[in-house]
Amino acid sequence: MGDLGCGTPAGFAALRGALEQAGYTEAAIAARSGFASIFDYRTKPPSHALPDPADALDVLIRLFLDSRPLPWETVRAHLPAEVFEGAGLLAGHPREESLCYAPVLLYPVAGLWIASDGAKSLVPGESGLRSDAVFPALSPQTRRFLACLPVTPCEDFLDLCSGTGVAALVAARDYAKRAWAADITPRAAMFADFNAQLNGLKNVGVVMGDLYGAVRGQTFDRIVAHPPYVPALERTHVFRDGGEDGEQITRGILGGVADHLRPGGRLYLVAAGTDRKSGSLETRVREMLGPRHADFDLCIAAQEAFNPVEYFFQMAVNGPEPIENVPKRKESFERLGVERLVLGAMLIERHRTESAPVTGRWQAGPVLQPSDLEWMLAQSRWSAGPADADLWELRPAPHRELKLRITNELREGRWVTAECRLEIRAEAVVRIKAPSWTGLFASAADGTRTVRTLFGALVEAKVLPEGGEAGYLDVVRQLVGSGVFSVPRG
Repeated sequence: MGDLGCGTPAGFAALRGALEQAGYTEAAIAARSGFASIFDYRTKPPSHALPDPADALDVLIRLFLDSRPLPWETVRAHLPAEVFEGAGLLAGHPREESLCYAPVLLYPVAGLWIASDGAKSLVPGESGLRSDAVFPALSPQTRRFLACLPVTPCEDFLDLCSGTGVAALVAARDYAKRAWAADITPRAAMFADFNAQLNGLKNVGVVMGDLYGAVRGQTFDRIVAHPPYVPALERTHVFRDGGEDGEQITRGILGGVADHLRPGGRLYLVAAGTDRKSGSLETRVREMLGPRHADFDLCIAAQEAFNPVEYFFQMAVNGPEPIENVPKRKESFERLGVERLVLGAMLIERHRTESAPVTGRWQAGPVLQPSDLEWMLAQSRWSAGPADADLWELRPAPHRELKLRITNELREGRWVTAECRLEIRAEAVVRIKAPSWTGLFASAADGTRTVRTLFGALVEAKVLPEGGEAGYLDVVRQLVGSGVFSVPRG
């Protein structure tokens, strides 16, 4: 495939006009195809044989989403074919002179038109995906990434490992004064630049380099990244492979953030990492931040966790991973002490003024929004905050969605509470295994009684918390810090 590009603003305007006139939008494609979302289109096969194209929208879907060759005659009947051909979006079929095909994908996402490579080669006769392929922004992973990014105003926005540049383009259009799309390959830069011009966005800078090497000396108030994070025995695809443990690119992003994130600025990162015998993911992420790690608060929302060997065994069974690689994977993970692969999002904020660093980890559901990460960070900060003297005067009240599960056991002829489990499903999925006295505490904590009064009630009921007052306050701090209880003052 040759280079993309329309050459002039007029050429991009003509391409935009053709897409607009055809009604090539997410809503129109969903209605025509029967899929609920554009993100479902290439993950599910069509439910029926596609008819011959009847209009321009059909032609665009067949060429740029289904990757099906079409007769030049059909394309020219519905589209200004020369505009698409001149932009590098159409080419003659190598084996059939009457047909043309699209060597790239072109699709609407987040109200933008985005061009990219496919998840497999789109060139007739080629089976392998080129090593520098730019992965489509139609993937469920991209949907997860875009969903957790805030849309609040910012000055300077950096999208690392940008690929198509979709996150930078959304930011430049909606809330960032200036945005940069940075990636390591010329092909990614080509696609990001093409997409910025196609969408008429002039406040996007496309830069090429190894992570922060592309923006040396610059600082930002928001950095986002969706880096390659799949553990790889060898690097064959830039968009996917993250080194032996999957954390190679993530380490580089975290290690450079102190030089490029402004006070009060935030890093949003969606990736996979590992819990190890040497330390949990959140502990290791703080180490990756380097000597100035105390300048940052850190919150991790863990959405999925896998046994690494079982994960790659299933990939081998399903096809993508060669079965002979599984023993090599097992040896690698055992040598590194990896216990779990954890997929999720990180929010890291740089302090404006000197303060003690906060680290939190939460179990989150499959859909994560910016407000969820905000909530988790706020709760993590609270959990690290009040002194014991202040805790006594708080008046805790249960979360509106709190569920309390009590397990009783028969001991010496008497039923006694053996365990309490508290759970909420709101901004995050929170589950806490709590002491047996927590049930009595929860039934009395209605927002009118202080923590001191509730302790007195436990003592009066002859349910003295293990560890006395200090143990009691530790549990209260956990209950409020995790969000299962709120703490209005009064």
